[in-house]
Amino acid sequence: MTLISQLCGSISTEVWPGVDNLELFTKMELPRGQKRKVKERLKPYVKDPYACDLLDKLLMLDPKKRTDSDSALNHDFFWTDPMPSELSKMLAQHTQSMFEYLAPPRRPGHMRAHPQQMVQPKPTSSMDSGFQDRVF
Repeated sequence: MTLISQLCGSISTEVWPGVDNLELFTKMELPRGQKRKVKERLKPYVKDPYACDLLDKLLMLDPKKRTDSDSALNHDFFWTDPMPSELSKMLAQHTQSMFEYLAPPRRPGHMRAHPQQMVQPKPTSSMDSGFQDRVF
């Protein structure tokens, strides 16, 4: 709950009317005074402003304010270039898991290649390149 509050703001009746009616709300010690930081925290990782906005709407604390699946699919993120496309061509370029490349080391001194030393797959077309920029 602390991590959720640090990202989405404190859970209170001001941001989520009726939350005090939930059984566990009064039984838990929840962080107070936390401001919503979804867009601010995701900006360094999510380059597309439409993607950031969509994630922000999907992570609303109040279920009545949270975007539903139909609204999410109609969000500008899915209707601007680069348009969604078939992934099989792009995914076929990856011959191994990218987890080791993207995940931070689990413990100090853990041996693994530094990200700058690893070779990233080259996109085969300009469309793939734009898609990879959006994903990574």
